[in-house]
Amino acid sequence: LDAGDLSERLALRKRLKCRPFEWYITNVYPELQTQVAELAALPKDAGMLGCCQVSRDNNRCADYDYAAGCKKLRGERIGCERGFWVADADFDEASHTCVGGHEKPGRKAPTGAVDFRHQKCRAVKYPDTRAMPTVTLVIPYLMEEWFQIRNTVTSLVRATNMTLVDEVRFVDDANPPDHRFKAELEALHPKVRVITNPVRVGLTRSKVVGSEGVRSQILIFAEPHCVFSELWLEPIVHYMAQAPKSTVVLPVIDIIKDPYVEGMSPH
Repeated sequence: LDAGDLSERLALRKRLKCRPFEWYITNVYPELQTQVAELAALPKDAGMLGCCQVSRDNNRCADYDYAAGCKKLRGERIGCERGFWVADADFDEASHTCVGGHEKPGRKAPTGAVDFRHQKCRAVKYPDTRAMPTVTLVIPYLMEEWFQIRNTVTSLVRATNMTLVDEVRFVDDANPPDHRFKAELEALHPKVRVITNPVRVGLTRSKVVGSEGVRSQILIFAEPHCVFSELWLEPIVHYMAQAPKSTVVLPVIDIIKDPYVEGMSPH
């Protein structure tokens, strides 16, 4: 690969006394070394044997936590992002419930991302969310895979204080019937709504369509193939509430590893 003449850039680097990345890790963000090691140590399959039910008191199997709906689970390694995890339980097809097993209080299959935030960011305390403005998310989608859209919603619900969210609006840009997922999406959470364009209008116009009639003070546009990190929303809302109206707040957006296929962790 011929990168061309880099002498000017190298001279600029020398003039600005730029530091190597190793210096940054050692002197500015030493915690990063530990976090990268934690990520490398995660098992490839972090699922556990058991069944995912709707809640502690409702043992109906949580269909939305399985790509193909509830099925016979004994012997499989699966996850549980939104339901209540019952270790070593099994799915009873006749009653559509999780039976047997034992509870793991506070423990679900580890499906979240490693928290890469700086230690100082983790220690920040934000105001009571009841005093914060609320948001509406607008997410246009076209020819997306169901598992990717599902992962977007389940990670959103898992990582977000939903009292700050008025609506999650998915805009179906005239998808063919097998890629609409309206019923499936709206079944994932009561705040999820699907708006269907009668004809394809493109990404920009779909964002406008999704924004019409929004009453939230803050609008957030997102992609249909995202994985949300813990406490992603509070900093955005907090800074927007304090900043001038002309300010655009943009969170750090990392990359989902390629290829992103069903059954693979996106991290």
